[in-house]
Amino acid sequence: MSTTSLDALPQRVAARLLGSLWFWALFFVVAFGWPIVRVARTALPAPLPVLGDMSAFELVDQNGRGFGTSDVQGRVWLLSGIRTDSPSADKVAIELGKIQHRVRNLGPAFHLVTYGLDVEVDTREHLSEFTARHKVSPRMWSFLSGDSPTLRAALRQGPPTSVVLVDQKMHIRGRYDLAEPDAVDLCLYHAGLLVNRGD
Repeated sequence: MSTTSLDALPQRVAARLLGSLWFWALFFVVAFGWPIVRVARTALPAPLPVLGDMSAFELVDQNGRGFGTSDVQGRVWLLSGIRTDSPSADKVAIELGKIQHRVRNLGPAFHLVTYGLDVEVDTREHLSEFTARHKVSPRMWSFLSGDSPTLRAALRQGPPTSVVLVDQKMHIRGRYDLAEPDAVDLCLYHAGLLVNRGD
C-alpha cells in the first residue's frame, strides 16, 4: 500500500463512520443519555427535620393592616426579630435585605416576617420608618408590631441575629444565625427545597 493510501485511510474511516446510521445513533445515546442517567442517579437531599410548630397569631404590619396566621399559611416564610433601637437591628436588616433581593423568583410562595420584639419601642410607626430606610418591599416583607408569645418563643431559642424558617403547614424547619458566613446561602437553599418539594 502506498504512503498516499495510508495517509488517506483515516479520512476514509471517518467518512464511513459519519455516514453510518449506527454511529449517529450511538453518538446521540451517549451525548444525551448520559446526563439523564447522571441526574436520575443523583440522590435527592433528605427532608428537613421538623423542629417545632408555630401557633396562631394576629398582629399589625408596618402599614397598619392586620397580619397573622392566615397570611402565611400555605407559604414558606422566614421569621426574624428586631429591636429597632438596637445596633444589631440594621445588621439583621442588611442580611435580610440580601434574602429579599435573592428570593424574587419564588414570588408569593415565600415571605419575610420581622417581629418587633419591644412592644413599647417597636410601634407600627417606628417599624414603618425602619422599613422605609431599608427599602423593604411590602409585597415580600412584613414588619409586625404587638405582643405575640408565639413569635417571641420561636425567636427566643437563638441569638439576636437568628432567623427561623417555617413551612407551609406552620412547622419550624430550620434556624440560622445570620452572623455566620454561610447562613444566608444555606437558608435560601432550604427555603427553595420547601417551596419546590413541600417537605
